[in-house]
Amino acid sequence: MDKAELKSFSEPDEVREFPKGRVELLKIGGGIVGRAVFEPGWR
Repeated sequence: MDKAELKSFSEPDEVREFPKGRVELLKIGGGIVGRAVFEPGWR
């Protein structure tokens, strides 16, 4: 049986920054989960 993994966006595996925003990525079980954070005024 596979084991559960516990990860948090407070410590992402990778952060990609761009003007007025960023994407935080977590690698879990062979896949990738992301969260995008945008600042006011982004396009």
